[in-house]
Amino acid sequence: MTRDAVVVGGALAGSLAALALTRLEFAVALVEARPAPPRKAGSDGRSISLSLASVRVMESLGLWSALSAEATPITAVHVSEAGRFGHMKLSANDMNVAALGQVVPAEALMAAINEAGANAGVESLCPAEVAETVCAACVRNIKVRTGGGEEILSTRLLVAADGAGSGLREELGICAREQDYQASAWVMTAHVAHPQPGVAFERFTSEGTLAFLPRAGNTMGVVWTLPSRRDEEIALLGTAGFLERVEKAMGGRLGAMKPTAPLRHFPLTGVSARKQTAERAVVLGNAAHALHPVAAQGFNLTVRDVAVLAECAGGNREDIGSRSVLERYRQARRRDQARTQAFTGTARRLGDWQSPLASPLRATGLLACELLRPLARECARQGMGLSPAPLPALVRGARL
Repeated sequence: MTRDAVVVGGALAGSLAALALTRLEFAVALVEARPAPPRKAGSDGRSISLSLASVRVMESLGLWSALSAEATPITAVHVSEAGRFGHMKLSANDMNVAALGQVVPAEALMAAINEAGANAGVESLCPAEVAETVCAACVRNIKVRTGGGEEILSTRLLVAADGAGSGLREELGICAREQDYQASAWVMTAHVAHPQPGVAFERFTSEGTLAFLPRAGNTMGVVWTLPSRRDEEIALLGTAGFLERVEKAMGGRLGAMKPTAPLRHFPLTGVSARKQTAERAVVLGNAAHALHPVAAQGFNLTVRDVAVLAECAGGNREDIGSRSVLERYRQARRRDQARTQAFTGTARRLGDWQSPLASPLRATGLLACELLRPLARECARQGMGLSPAPLPALVRGARL
């Protein structure tokens, strides 16, 4: 049997791609190396900020009904410089929308995608590893090792979504630029004494960029990007000591904080594949572009990639791995990817900038954006995933 697509990588990017293609009634197999997690995993403290465009894609894929109960709307974003007057605030009212985006627990999003994929008929091979892949005639053959031995999967399209260190990307002959940010994201959730419902905070500090994402029950997702040379020091602080520093960095705006999930950290490395397609193959998710978490653009960019891949595949139902489909996908994604990477890169450099002039200039820039509302609104449109045009069909409300 020849599948229309084989997706390698069962994390968020790969699982979402498998679901989207299956919704189009393509035969899709999903290969994941790690054993499937328990159905009801405990909270790991990670929050996913979904842009308005991503929420629309989730609605179009029939996922939102399973997520809405655990989602928290972002009705405003407050960006500030610690110890300075300048700030910028963007609100949903300014943009004539109900919410700029939604915050969902990472494990809830993963569970919803997995359940929807299983119900839609995604063929799951887990745990399983790809040994090699070669092209033959009009298909790509993939040798997969499972607990029962080896089997060959023939497919018209291989989707490589196996993470930033993608082995498949390398096997496909695709080089990638890697950048060690020399920083770690410290992540947890906390109950705050003085919540501001619906407001997300981004705060530039002398140590690194601090972000708060609103969640249900007066809790917030906390992400503080700090230099990796301080990993040992931060780890020794423990959860309580870390939160004390967070409270101080926020100037007491949110009041006292109590942890609701353990403190974890993730080393940060940027990845940008030099190209994202090969013969009968496409690279997706962190294998294609792993972005710095500032401005929360990484997964949202991947969601739009998935939306456009499904749109292009639906235009050629006979052969979704043809050169014409892959070229159409490449051309369609070029501008949005470049613009989002530049937007994130600028925000990262501003947050990392450490000099006597950094803080006052950042504060002045934020004040300028606050006063120049057209500029602020364009920043909001970028953050919402609604720029540049044309938008993917799934973002415009089309249903598969």
